[in-house]
Amino acid sequence: MLGHIQGSLVQLAKNQYSSHVCEKAITYSTVKTRRQLIDEIMSTGNGEHSISVMMKDDFASGSVFDLRFSLTLFCSPRLCFAESIGGSRG
Repeated sequence: MLGHIQGSLVQLAKNQYSSHVCEKAITYSTVKTRRQLIDEIMSTGNGEHSISVMMKDDFASGSVFDLRFSLTLFCSPRLCFAESIGGSRG
């Protein structure tokens, strides 16, 4: 499923229904996949960062909030270590 989201995360996050899928993908993906999604969100398209576009959109802004929450967990050394050895999902 994540293969369908990657590459079109910003567009999907702007949709009322698919924005929920994007939020869950950001929250529950593995460290490697989450890094790829973050790279996509932080990329620049048409001279503007994707995250700026998402923050201005009613539905996509929810994905940005989940991204912020996930980054809080993602940056926790304990959780990253646990996931790197196959334990908890961060």
